[in-house]
Amino acid sequence: MLSQALLRLASAVSRRRMKLLLGIALLAYVASIWGNLVNMSFLLNRSIQENGELKIESRIEEIVEPLREKIRDLEKSFTQKYPPVKFLSEKDRKRILVTGGAGFVGSHLTDKLMMDGHEVTVVDNFFTGRKRNVEHWIGHENFELINHDVVEPLYIEVDQIYHLASPASPPSYMYNPIKTLKTNTIGTLNMLGLAKRVGARLLLASTSEVYGDPEVHPQTEDYWGHVNPIGPRACYDEGKRVAETMCYAYMKQPPDLITENRASHQDGKAPVSGRKSRGTCGAPGSPSSVLQEGVEVRVARIFNTFGPRMHMNDGRVVSNFILQALQGEPLTRPGERPRGTHEQQRQQPRQPGEPGRTYDPGIR
Repeated sequence: MLSQALLRLASAVSRRRMKLLLGIALLAYVASIWGNLVNMSFLLNRSIQENGELKIESRIEEIVEPLREKIRDLEKSFTQKYPPVKFLSEKDRKRILVTGGAGFVGSHLTDKLMMDGHEVTVVDNFFTGRKRNVEHWIGHENFELINHDVVEPLYIEVDQIYHLASPASPPSYMYNPIKTLKTNTIGTLNMLGLAKRVGARLLLASTSEVYGDPEVHPQTEDYWGHVNPIGPRACYDEGKRVAETMCYAYMKQPPDLITENRASHQDGKAPVSGRKSRGTCGAPGSPSSVLQEGVEVRVARIFNTFGPRMHMNDGRVVSNFILQALQGEPLTRPGERPRGTHEQQRQQPRQPGEPGRTYDPGIR
């Protein structure tokens, strides 16, 4: 009897132990599955979070990068040594606008005006101009750079306007003929309107291309030219011819219209420029608001120009010669067109010139 009771007890204990072991194994299995699920959920959430963070970081980078650039410009303004600048009294210092001032010719003009001690505002849409052409002036108290297309109106107080904005090399102006025409027509119209409103003198940078394929050599200022209005260069040639026509039309505007337009400007929009206005340039009734002959204009027909900062693939004769020489190719000489500007002319002091006069600095 005792032995049977002991056997039954041992059997019961074994069954309980087996149940316990099975229970423990089941719990371990469930825990393992649960752990895998938790781990997968964590990884999934982490992936979603990382993707979201990447998108957020990308968006933040888009916003922050322009701020970084401005900070770099500020740092440069504190550490940069500017070229020597002449000191001018407030009476002699002019507020000058240079359109296309980050381009090849415009940047050199900007250098000259800055070193002469004037306040210079450069307006450029960087279609062909480059910021690095004028970055050595960024941060200077007399310099301001505005990213703006002259096809849109500009509101700013200035004493003089140098209107150089336009694609000038054949590859550039033939790449977008409509943009070239708009810049030379609507852009010039906007600059003449600005000159009229504020009483500024305007110089238009025209071109020898207004002569087209001339039948007279050399060309004098009174030669009218021989131009194909629908040729491959017509967008530039005709655009500059229209620009010259508009300049002379504005020069002959009656003074009462000039005063009326300036008065409307005084009640108009705020200027784009952040620079504070100085004086009362262009105020109705002031001496500068009534010009005897309308807007005071000058026109300079610039011939082939070359030098530092020009594009290697500019497409004009001198850059073509240099590029062909560097590549070991024969120099192409498509035609006889004696042209050029002179370094000694650039070094001469600027003269007021005659109102409405067109100047042709080409070789005689």
